[in-house]
Amino acid sequence: MKMPIKLYSSKELYKLSFKKNPIFDYKKFESYMSLIFTVILTIIICIQVNSNLDNIGFIVSDTKNIILYASFGLLGMLGFIISGLAIISGTMSNKVTSNIIKEKKFQSVLAILYSFNYLGFLIGFFFVFYIIGYFVLSINVSFNAYIFVVYCSLAAYGLFFIVFYAVSLLKTCLDIFVINYMYSIEGEPNVSSGMNLTDVKIDAITKVLLDNKMINKELFIGHLKTLIDINVTDELQKKKLLKEVADYYSTE
Repeated sequence: MKMPIKLYSSKELYKLSFKKNPIFDYKKFESYMSLIFTVILTIIICIQVNSNLDNIGFIVSDTKNIILYASFGLLGMLGFIISGLAIISGTMSNKVTSNIIKEKKFQSVLAILYSFNYLGFLIGFFFVFYIIGYFVLSINVSFNAYIFVVYCSLAAYGLFFIVFYAVSLLKTCLDIFVINYMYSIEGEPNVSSGMNLTDVKIDAITKVLLDNKMINKELFIGHLKTLIDINVTDELQKKKLLKEVADYYSTE
């Protein structure tokens, strides 16, 4: 029987995945590294513009070439992200997905996969940003150094962030591989730690009965083993349950 899965909107997935927009979260590696390199590049651009005010056409021409190369590079990266996400999501079988849902980890996995979607959105946005800048620089208008530097800074930050964020997704790919292995193990997924609420309630009831001398511990364990022996027909499963009972109650 398949378990119902809610379809999330992009806005809902964004809220599940990020507490703060990654591009402005300067506590993260990709953000503060992008900011550092952008500041360095902006200083270099300012020096170039101030020292070549008589030959602005040369700077604009070089900038247009860089924008063009970066745009084609982003298109290639977008194709890689799309194919990578398709491969990663395709490797997760129905069994793995079912086990993830049982463990109530489905939203966490969606949040991990949404990182690829977010990067794809950024690539698309900055591709359009670069193309617009390319055509604006091609217009024969008076050169404004301030607007030029601001545009170059934003374009550089976007490119640096996309590169560093893509690098950080390599760790995400490893996480997906580990998750796929953990939840593909035969039987119940052994990925949760501690006891669930049902275990706690059953233990609490048993403890109350034992403490008030309403049942005998040895008698209780004996009845439990008898019920397993009567109701479980599969011998391997029966041995497994009897061993779990022996191991669990031997510690008490």
